[in-house]
Amino acid sequence: MEPRFAALREPLFSAVAASINRDQQPAEVVGRIDAAVAEFCCLLAQHFITPPAFKALEYLIRRFKCVHAHACVRVVGCGGVGSQDCCEMGLGVRVLKG
Repeated sequence: MEPRFAALREPLFSAVAASINRDQQPAEVVGRIDAAVAEFCCLLAQHFITPPAFKALEYLIRRFKCVHAHACVRVVGCGGVGSQDCCEMGLGVRVLKG
């Protein structure tokens, strides 16, 4: 695992994170989740078309509901799309749509 991803394991992929209901959290906690997801998406951008990247992004979309719009903006903004061909881009859009 790339060391930059390791710092995001606890806030996004730990057992504690899995037990958090985003809809019932105060704005401060939701803000921290959004910031961690944004950072993860920027790191993920260079790996965007790989199967593990899709699985991780799909997990975040399903786990933290409403993240898909933010993730889409982050991945595009960080250069995660643009050089892929139409097939790969279509798959990426389907994942981001949830």
